[in-house]
Amino acid sequence: MDRSSPKSPVKTRDPLCKLRNTAESRLARTPVIPVALTPDETRRTLHELRVHQIELEMQNEELRRTQAELAAARRRYFDLYNLAPIGYLTLSESGLILEANLSAATLLGVTSRALVNQPLSRFIRREDQDPYFLWRQRLFAATTPQALELRLASKDGSPLWVLLAATLADGHDSDAAGRVMLTDITGRKRAEDNLLNLNEQLESRVLERTAELHQSVQALEAEITQRQRLECAILELSEREQCSIGQDLHEGLGQELAGIAMLGDVHARQLQAESHPQSAAAAKIATYIRTTIDGTRRLATDLYPIELERCGLLPALGDLAAETSHRCGVRCELQQSGEAPILEKSAEIHLFRIVQEGIANAVKHGGAQHIRIESLVRDGMQCFAVTDDGIGFDPASAHSGMGLHLMHYRARVIGAQIVIERPAQGGCRVSCRLPLAKPPL
Repeated sequence: MDRSSPKSPVKTRDPLCKLRNTAESRLARTPVIPVALTPDETRRTLHELRVHQIELEMQNEELRRTQAELAAARRRYFDLYNLAPIGYLTLSESGLILEANLSAATLLGVTSRALVNQPLSRFIRREDQDPYFLWRQRLFAATTPQALELRLASKDGSPLWVLLAATLADGHDSDAAGRVMLTDITGRKRAEDNLLNLNEQLESRVLERTAELHQSVQALEAEITQRQRLECAILELSEREQCSIGQDLHEGLGQELAGIAMLGDVHARQLQAESHPQSAAAAKIATYIRTTIDGTRRLATDLYPIELERCGLLPALGDLAAETSHRCGVRCELQQSGEAPILEKSAEIHLFRIVQEGIANAVKHGGAQHIRIESLVRDGMQCFAVTDDGIGFDPASAHSGMGLHLMHYRARVIGAQIVIERPAQGGCRVSCRLPLAKPPL
């Protein structure tokens, strides 16, 4: 093969032809070493050249396929990166934008090409420059992702809130670079501001309403306190009037009737001594007068418990039990456990009236034949109870009657509590439980 006079390369713009021309030029500069080949060596050499040519054609085909795949990958990269709905940009350590996609350019208000080598701080509002500077320092100093919410400067002056989320990646041209994602969060920020305003308005309304309710509660408490004072005053006035009437009945009408009864007895004995036909009528009149005296004394005792004033609560309750047995024909007894309680006079009066009302209910409404008045200490409480063997009644209706209402009210006045129970053996049990007074230190 004669390579001493190679043909001049043909100039063309075809890449393959250009490659061939470059190869022929290199071959022309290569020294030619004459070699004598036998026919067999020539055939083997031609075979090797053909095999090598086929290998080169196969490699060339593989290169073309790889080039097509790279072009397709570039198009996919363009679709995924440049056309992504979220802004992406590459940021240098000095804060310059090395590359950006269309969404980032749209958020920043310029074209993608105009962003290259521009500092990102140029598009950030002045009041957020310091947080951005610190965020950029953290990004390139640490290996963990960094995030920051800040405001971009917009043409109309309104704040454009974005979320910067970045990670440190392989550098651009061997320098450190940050991959930054920009997300428009203006809508979320507006919603948060609206929610914050609504919360502030709600808190303001709650405070106003709370103040109004507080004033209403204070007014209601003052009214309740005033009403309780009036009720206590009325109850005390009623008690004084009852005592006054009882004293008048006992010391006034009772004494006068006793005097009339004595005159009637004397007159009846005189008529009887004279065998007068009206002697029996006079004796009957004297009997009626003594019956009236007994009724007057009972009424005076009910209105003004003299024994309570003289001796205290327990003797007065014992006298009430004896009077109930005598007057109503039932068995009424007082049982005391422990020491006699030390109570104020006003509390003794209320407790006496509560027990008195309980006995009246047992006789009048319960049809009781046995009534027990108890005074005992239980669970740190001084308890006064009236238990009977009558028909009883439903505790759920315990607030329906006026007498029971007064019992509850008297108990509240002295800080006690009325408890109405139905014992297992039948009847009814009305208890007034009063906290024991703490002994002085």
